[in-house]
Amino acid sequence: MVQCPEFIKYSYDTIVFRLDLDCTEQMRALQYYQSLPDVNKLDSGIIRYKYGMEFDGIRIYLSDSTALHPNVRIRFLSEYIQRVGWRLAHKTLCDIFCGMLGLKSAKRFKGRIILSQVDVAFDFAKDLSPWINNSLDFRVVTRHQTKRTYQRGEKISWQLFGSGSAGWKVRVYDKLNEVHNILHKKYWLGVWSMSGFADPEHVWRVEFEIKNDMLKKFGIVSLQQLEGRKFQQILQYCISGFHVVLNDNSNPTRCTWTDEFLYMYGLSTGYKETFYDFTPKYFKDLRDNALSRVRSAAKKAMIYALAYMRKLTNGASFDSLNFIQQFQRHIKDSIVFDFEFIKNEVSLVLQKKGMIYD
Repeated sequence: MVQCPEFIKYSYDTIVFRLDLDCTEQMRALQYYQSLPDVNKLDSGIIRYKYGMEFDGIRIYLSDSTALHPNVRIRFLSEYIQRVGWRLAHKTLCDIFCGMLGLKSAKRFKGRIILSQVDVAFDFAKDLSPWINNSLDFRVVTRHQTKRTYQRGEKISWQLFGSGSAGWKVRVYDKLNEVHNILHKKYWLGVWSMSGFADPEHVWRVEFEIKNDMLKKFGIVSLQQLEGRKFQQILQYCISGFHVVLNDNSNPTRCTWTDEFLYMYGLSTGYKETFYDFTPKYFKDLRDNALSRVRSAAKKAMIYALAYMRKLTNGASFDSLNFIQQFQRHIKDSIVFDFEFIKNEVSLVLQKKGMIYD
């Protein structure tokens, strides 16, 4: 895969769900809302969903209409996703509904929570403004026919490709400028610092907003499917449908892709770990699992070697214990059993895939 040293992080910026409650469940949910302290109540700002609740970074919007389906809308805020990871966020959401509806277990219920939007962000410690500022060196190749532009002075700092009815959109913008100007977005400075970019001069983001129609088209309904092949296919489709190329050929289809988009496409076709939540604990667990596989492989090699020696001697007796001890000494003296070396190598590979570890 093409190397891209300016790449900071791959992350889910916003995740939205829908849920349909039956009449009894809807009544219980509305009663639960009424019993909440004001600090948990939220002005939803959505006409169809009058009643809003917020629990840390989980926002739940309820409707009292019997005609509206789905009658619940749920949103994970970006800061919450970065702080706790989407797995824990999803578990917490299920626990909230267990309490709200009086359920003993969320095992069956969680399958009813349907994914309806996910925003996927790729951050780069690089000024990508030439891509959208009519530079002669680059050109945008996209399936989208519409775009919106925000200009500060003579320079474009934000551009959105895709209409409201499109199944997906893409934004290219100066994320660092946004963070410096919006107080509640400053948590991104800590996220980038954990990824090894403590004080970046530039951070530009390429963000794909993948909406319900696109998710349905690829058969994605649950959050767990973000780890699977179908979501990789969505990302490949979106990146193929929007990318930036070098202006090195009169035919856009023959132009060379920029390293950033080659790297993003490489991530979308890589191992499924690419699509996991990259929290420090998960990174450590994944690395420890890799070390366990190394130990297991060494033990299997010893067993196979022992069986092979028995075959060579046609079943005749030989000093198995001595053979095993010699094999262990040989392995322990080799790089295969140098766990510190392996740990560093595994960490390096995972960090290149955008995973963070403090």
